[in-house]
Amino acid sequence: MLGLAVSILVLTALTGCVSDQPASPPEVTPSPEVTPTPGTTPSPTPEATPTPAEDPAPVKNTSELLENILENARAALGEDTVMPMTFNDQITPDNCAGTLGITVEQFSEYMPESYAAKAAIGTFAFEVALVKCADGKSASEMKKLLADNYDHGKWICVLPEQCFVVESGNFVLLGAVADDFADAILDGFSFEFDGNIGSVNKFYERGDDQPSGDGGGGGLLMIP
Repeated sequence: MLGLAVSILVLTALTGCVSDQPASPPEVTPSPEVTPTPGTTPSPTPEATPTPAEDPAPVKNTSELLENILENARAALGEDTVMPMTFNDQITPDNCAGTLGITVEQFSEYMPESYAAKAAIGTFAFEVALVKCADGKSASEMKKLLADNYDHGKWICVLPEQCFVVESGNFVLLGAVADDFADAILDGFSFEFDGNIGSVNKFYERGDDQPSGDGGGGGLLMIP
């Protein structure tokens, strides 16, 4: 009995010693360091170079546009059909009635900037006007006003062979010219506006019963 008791006491003591020891934490294996390959220095990311903005195309004024239209027409006609020499006359409240047949009130409402190319020699019935309106709606209204009110008989002893109006955006082109010039002028107008033009209203044509006495003057009618 004594020996059994001693064995139990020894086992109890050993068990107490084992349970009093704290559990050891698991060993953590450190990650291996990444060694860069010799001679391979990483390149920095290049910064994006901003694309320089393109300069906007210069905006042409109405007088320049009108000159370009007539130059395009002259180039298309060539040497065989020569348009008369012209000068650009700015349309103002003082001359809007005589030039276009509109009132001062209509001019103030619709026309910020407008010019007319007129024949330098008064014996030619030739006039091409470019009217700049505030917007497309105003241009449509001005197109009708010009067709209704333009005086094709304002020249002394001469008449144009046709008068027409056509619009593009906020611009209206009016022509009182000989038939030989009309298509070339319309093509010049279309070219300046990239083909974006409205319908052509030919509101006056000289009648076939009216004899021509121009003597090669480009669509003149001599009125006795």
